[in-house]
Amino acid sequence: MSDDSDFSVLESYQLASFGRTLLDVSPKVANHGLAVIDQEICSQIRNCTLYSTIPQPLQSSTKIAQSAVEELLDLIPEKTECDLLVKVYLYDISWCYRTIHFGSFWEDYKNFWRSDVSAIKLDFLALLLAMLTVSSSFISPTMISADLNIRLIRELSIPWYNGCRQAMHLSKFEYSPTLLHLQAFSVLQTYFHARNDSQSLHLLLGQAVAAAQQLGLHRLEVPSHNNYNHIEFEIKKRLWWDLCSCDSFQAVSLSRPPLIRSVQCTVPMLANAHDSGITRDHVEELPLEKQPTYVSVTIYINRLLQIFNTLWNEDGEYTSSLDDIIQVDQRLDFFLRSLPWYLKFTSDGTLPILPEDQQLNLVHWQFHYLWSCAYTQKLRMHRVFLSPRVDYSFNACEDAVQKVLQAYNQLKMSVQYIGTTKFLTQGYQIFSASIAQAIFILVEKPRYSLHIKSQVKSCSKDLELLASFHVISPVVHQGTRILRKLLQLLDRQDRRFIGVPKESGPVLKYKQSEAISKDIYPVFGGLHLTQSYVRRASTNERSDSTHNEKELFPISKGLESPASTSKTIRTPDDENYGEFDEHFGDSPTWDLFFNDTFWDNCDWGSWNSFPSNFN
Repeated sequence: MSDDSDFSVLESYQLASFGRTLLDVSPKVANHGLAVIDQEICSQIRNCTLYSTIPQPLQSSTKIAQSAVEELLDLIPEKTECDLLVKVYLYDISWCYRTIHFGSFWEDYKNFWRSDVSAIKLDFLALLLAMLTVSSSFISPTMISADLNIRLIRELSIPWYNGCRQAMHLSKFEYSPTLLHLQAFSVLQTYFHARNDSQSLHLLLGQAVAAAQQLGLHRLEVPSHNNYNHIEFEIKKRLWWDLCSCDSFQAVSLSRPPLIRSVQCTVPMLANAHDSGITRDHVEELPLEKQPTYVSVTIYINRLLQIFNTLWNEDGEYTSSLDDIIQVDQRLDFFLRSLPWYLKFTSDGTLPILPEDQQLNLVHWQFHYLWSCAYTQKLRMHRVFLSPRVDYSFNACEDAVQKVLQAYNQLKMSVQYIGTTKFLTQGYQIFSASIAQAIFILVEKPRYSLHIKSQVKSCSKDLELLASFHVISPVVHQGTRILRKLLQLLDRQDRRFIGVPKESGPVLKYKQSEAISKDIYPVFGGLHLTQSYVRRASTNERSDSTHNEKELFPISKGLESPASTSKTIRTPDDENYGEFDEHFGDSPTWDLFFNDTFWDNCDWGSWNSFPSNFN
């Protein structure tokens, strides 16, 4: 059996008292619950403001520290409600970042509710608050009582996030990190992506990588004897590879050098095993090519991002060689062709049929994540060779833009997805892929533009659906606005091609191209690369093309389907809430991140050299 064997229990929960409980908590959060922590200990992170410098170790008295723990515990809802939100995270969301071992977590969770305040582990409390943060952001309204306003739960994600960061600080994450701290970071990635908070993710990732070095995760080896804790060893491997993947993903998204050269990493890969098959004394590993688990896709995602990690050399310089890009592209194609049966489309282009008795319903969602990530990055790395046009790169982009949402489109046809928690977490993936499609057809005007444009329209409607479920996410709300604008521009481009009067001149004005670039660069490949690419749509010159205008817009009935072709967290009241910092991601290096002023309070002798050690 997989780890979803008790998921039916989750569906039976009803939050009859959730409204009362959360209404009791919310005023405390707003007016008193965090006051002592803010004023006495953590003033630097009040209102979600992150550290400008790393604070010194706490010198607070035991009495004040005890009071701080009690105030943080005030943020935890009643056990029944907390159980639900934790289950929502574990069984509907954790497939994105699989670092938690379910069995050991549930053991710690039970001990948490049995413990006196003096025995509470603050690093575990940070992990728990991270789960509440993410679950409250995406829980389906169908899973709560009808008389409870879903917006109330959504809004609690902010104080729960505040509490998580303060619990991490109180438990000395910056000086004495634990595996639980790194698990809390892993959980928060979903929250940061939803909030467009690349700066907080950027900062916390650096702290997490340094913490992993302190814990020796980058030098993990299989013990020579069998007398070791197999659960802990698997968790360590999961955490290290999660950091590698997060780092490489941020690198390709923002065009900045990765911290970790994961392509040379010697840490053993994760065991393909259900959590129920991992005990302290043994791991029941399954054949990766034949038997899927929820860890299987994570393994392949790690391998995928290792391929992209090779785009930078050992000095952190991104390759400018077309030959290197083609080599990486060919490795990517071979990787995708070599995926096991459960990560391949069937002969008719549909999703693979998974064994029902193992309840592996989330593997299809993981497949979508891997597939869209692969083809979005294929577009990113080839775009720089489209002006002047290199045929190989143009063909690769044309192929990618048709396939990037192939798994997602099939997923929508095969499951009841609307309103589910799984669907509500998809804002970032939908936005990233549809932006890549829309900008490509706006600038390059490829064949099958009408078909690709129809997919962008579908994604725009999906983002509107997400917004209707009150998901507090700039990716969703800004993404809807941005896609509407791009669709208007594409409509104008269509009219221009068929000779509509008054539609001459560039489709996109220069100022519009700059505004769009600032809106989309965190998912498009960094500000400068985005600006230089989008500006091409603001000129009258068309890219060199082998297609005439009739080929650009073939008759719809003749179209082939993609399946058949080869910072600071801001509150919603802030007028700048969710906007991107236009300077973030500009730097070609991480020198600013590693300057002495930023880290002068850290007692890590090897800090300045640690990136070069992660080989």
